[in-house]
Amino acid sequence: MYLLKSTILCFIFWIRLSSAFPQNSPLLHDSQQGYDWHGKDSQSHGRGFEGKSDSETIPSTILEEHQEYNVVRYPATKWVCTKMMVDISDDPMKDWRSVFGDDPIAAVNARKKMNTAGGKMYRKLKRYIIGVNSKYVEIKMTKPSTKIRQMVKGDLNMELQTKCIWTGTPWENKDLPDPVDESVFIQKRPELDVFVRRFGGWALSQKKWVEEKQELMKSLGSRTEEVDMEYYATVSYQSPWTKDNRRNEVWLVKRNNTEVLEANLETNKVSGGINGHKKESPLGSIPYEVLESKENYEVRQYPNTKWICSTGMDFTPSADPMKGWQKKYDNDPLKVVSSSEWKQQASSQMFRKLFKYIQGANSMEKVLKMTAPITIKHTPKETDLEEQKMCFWLESSWDYKQAPQPLEEDAADIEVVQKKSIKVFVRRFGGVAMSHAEWISQYNQLDADLKEDGVKFLRTGEFFHTSYNSPFVKEIRRNEIWVEVEE
Repeated sequence: MYLLKSTILCFIFWIRLSSAFPQNSPLLHDSQQGYDWHGKDSQSHGRGFEGKSDSETIPSTILEEHQEYNVVRYPATKWVCTKMMVDISDDPMKDWRSVFGDDPIAAVNARKKMNTAGGKMYRKLKRYIIGVNSKYVEIKMTKPSTKIRQMVKGDLNMELQTKCIWTGTPWENKDLPDPVDESVFIQKRPELDVFVRRFGGWALSQKKWVEEKQELMKSLGSRTEEVDMEYYATVSYQSPWTKDNRRNEVWLVKRNNTEVLEANLETNKVSGGINGHKKESPLGSIPYEVLESKENYEVRQYPNTKWICSTGMDFTPSADPMKGWQKKYDNDPLKVVSSSEWKQQASSQMFRKLFKYIQGANSMEKVLKMTAPITIKHTPKETDLEEQKMCFWLESSWDYKQAPQPLEEDAADIEVVQKKSIKVFVRRFGGVAMSHAEWISQYNQLDADLKEDGVKFLRTGEFFHTSYNSPFVKEIRRNEIWVEVEE
């Protein structure tokens, strides 16, 4: 088995800690007031599955109920974690409401491009749970994720932050796969009693989390003596793209938890240095030559290219779960991508397999860049049945050398494909297209234009639809329909 080589670009900090918490501690609109702990999206007793999400939520028991906080007990649990030293004086989202016109989605998109410490840590953990680990096992996403924040003595602007994702009840009584990234580690937490302040809305800034922590401390009054104040945790239960019923928490852990947290030997390795964030580079796009431009389409020549592709999945257009998504999901793409229907559809299944490959679950254990566009080829098989095949372009650097091969367990589902030069008619359009009906409508318009112009093209009903943007991008979206030129 190959070992993934982790390149660490900043300083490596070695600290005298055996886990994310100290040796003598067990846990190393936006207002909470009036939050309904027992209402919608607030139940956390037992193995709850909240709202429309199918993500398992960590079980808990409320020991004490108060107006501004509760005391909650969490059982012994396993987490996958990574650490980073962070300069908290650099708070780019401090004034996001005024900067982005009180639009949280615009703020989240902007933060994503900043390549922040939180984003870096999340991507490391995401790679582990999608299967870039010693056993190439996928681990289901759960709720919540925690970020344990430890003050650095002698520098009030620095924190050691440990971001963790709970691995869920299926792994309670069996060994988790080992991380292959040296900066990722497994953490075992004992049973914990925690002071919890819950609040809704978006917590995008350091300033917001600090304010909520201060409110919790104020509510505790003299009970702060029960807490190790060098540590606190900020806790998130939803994707930043989720709009409704948002749940955030601040945790302070009671001192009477005396069991020392266990962790593997890698817990004293800290990745990264200071939290400098840089603008994320745009996705690399496949090169092409425009041979001719018409009013409603253009003719392009694409060179020989190499792709990682799914091996194809049958799709029934009349049963498309995204049909009528505008009405079902209030014309909100973010609600669509958060739904179980979206996650279970054929295109999402193909995407996950290909994304796992480019994230390092391949024969070379090499991380490949995400590129644009993502293509899906539609090939009619019979009435109301077609085959769909999704592909990611592997960049020009792989054109003349061996690309990583899929892992043995994935070889039946994905393959590296060398494509010959191709000439296509292209119809370009904007907006959000999430259903087969929308794609086929654009194809029919291109088909009609080509027939009217009397040009030669493949009239088999086969076409490609291509996407250049994440579904979370709201403006300046680019979609295309490709139909091959008949030579």
